[in-house]
Amino acid sequence: MSNELVVLSHLRWVFVWQRPQHLIARVGRHHDRTWFVEEPVIADVAEPTLRCEQHGTVDRVWLELPDGPVDPTFDARASDTYASLLPSLLGETSERTVWIDTPMALDLARALDPSVTSPPSTLRRAGAWCFPSGVEREH
Repeated sequence: MSNELVVLSHLRWVFVWQRPQHLIARVGRHHDRTWFVEEPVIADVAEPTLRCEQHGTVDRVWLELPDGPVDPTFDARASDTYASLLPSLLGETSERTVWIDTPMALDLARALDPSVTSPPSTLRRAGAWCFPSGVEREH
């Protein structure tokens, strides 16, 4: 059994190296395994297919869908499909931290870890951290 970090992100790990990738790479050092789960993509596949590739200490994961919107997100369809396919990829673990980089992935986060709830005050009590995105209002 291991200690894992699962990040649900609207970013592509291989697109542009941004602050979230930098943070996740550093935080991931304190976990036995780090999974970076991206929003799905439309691909030439007959059925939804889960893909995975290693990038240093991070396992990049994405879902290929046969059809749908041009820019799919973690909508209900994708979240349900991810929720059915990811457990067999992730396997059993003694401790799993789910990091949500987009609110669209909240349903999937709840499917992977039922202790994930909202609003942010509840997440803080559960040991999760809510980080604001973008620039502070004072700027």
